[in-house]
Amino acid sequence: MKKLLILISIIVIGNQYSCKPEPTPSVDPVFTALPKDIKDYCVFKYGSFWIYQDSVSGVLDTVTVSSYAIDTVDYPKIDGKLVGTNETFKMKLYHSYDGFTDEIRPFTNPPPPPYPNNNTFNIYIWRSKQTTFLGETVFQIFPYQVGKSYIPNNDTVKLISISDSFIHYHNGFHPGYDRSAVETYHKRNIGVVRKEVKKANQVWKLIDFHINQ
Repeated sequence: MKKLLILISIIVIGNQYSCKPEPTPSVDPVFTALPKDIKDYCVFKYGSFWIYQDSVSGVLDTVTVSSYAIDTVDYPKIDGKLVGTNETFKMKLYHSYDGFTDEIRPFTNPPPPPYPNNNTFNIYIWRSKQTTFLGETVFQIFPYQVGKSYIPNNDTVKLISISDSFIHYHNGFHPGYDRSAVETYHKRNIGVVRKEVKKANQVWKLIDFHINQ
């Protein structure tokens, strides 16, 4: 009887240890830098400027970087622990033609665990003038998905084409241009070089620029 009780005790203790959950493995924080494509096409330092001319009226629009900042954003925590951070930026462009400001920054959508994984970087553009807000537009620049449409705030945005030096995307109802369809062309290390506003049969063409490195 005594031997039987000892055997039962050994079995019970063994089961208790075997049922314990495995400890959660530690996750080393990771740092995800902004993809080079985003920096080359969309991030420009204070002091940079671009001059565009309207094909209809001939009027000029001087666009200047009024503010610029590089920052970081944390991934959602796992069990209260920081698992990583993403590099991000915020830039404001002032338009002399109409006095509006474009605030440009990416929103990153961290994927579900396990980390790290490829992020999706969407470029958001808010167009406003003091208390007047015209709306926002957005296009996905990384990873590239040519032909995929996005529908931000009743606008339809599609990446038309990419190459080593150009990005071309289409807004179906651009909030900054009287809900017109707009074709936008970005050139690497220069920025926007051309905007075609379909409703007004208007082209804003880059005629001069300076990029502050």
